[in-house]
Amino acid sequence: MEEKFLPEYTYKESAEQLAERWITEWEKGIGDTSIYPGIIKIGVDNGPLIPVSKKLVKAAALAHLKTGLSISGHTGDGKAAMEELEILSEHGVAPNAFRWVHAQNEKNFDYHLKAAKTGAFVEFDYIRPDNIQEYVGNVRKLRDEGYLNRILISQDAGWYRVGEPNGGKFAPYSPILKTFVPALKDAGFTQKEIDQLLIHNPRESLIIRKRKL
Repeated sequence: MEEKFLPEYTYKESAEQLAERWITEWEKGIGDTSIYPGIIKIGVDNGPLIPVSKKLVKAAALAHLKTGLSISGHTGDGKAAMEELEILSEHGVAPNAFRWVHAQNEKNFDYHLKAAKTGAFVEFDYIRPDNIQEYVGNVRKLRDEGYLNRILISQDAGWYRVGEPNGGKFAPYSPILKTFVPALKDAGFTQKEIDQLLIHNPRESLIIRKRKL
């Protein structure tokens, strides 16, 4: 089984070779540019993970241990997230090196809680004016379990669709500050808790630091 958005070399190279590509970018820059990566980004579909996805997670683990770059895993569902964390652990990477991107797509809260308990960051993306209360609920549930410091949020602002006029309808950058934060306050969140969510958690998550078991 193949994924249409993965380059051909992804299937031919080993996890070690893929990791070396990313390590080289960290050391020398990406391609012919002077741009250096700030994170490792991978993507997997729903679990169980197919072989190439497992290889990508292993490569991310190996690259993290050399660079200290944290790992964002665009993840299909909770089962996939648990597999990602298991693979990272098998290779000596601590869960707090990992961000479970698009955790909102998994509706079973037990997976969110299980991931947070390991120390991983649970990231709820795609905040929009019409789903604010759902996201407040997601944050509240983890906060009430004692894991506010494991939550990240984002808007996925902007959206480009090939063939649509001007690339389609553009999502604004404002919902978190204009709508989501006031909704948190209305739900009883303190300013200290909001600062934890919007300032301290992202900083801790993105710090370039090797996180080993």
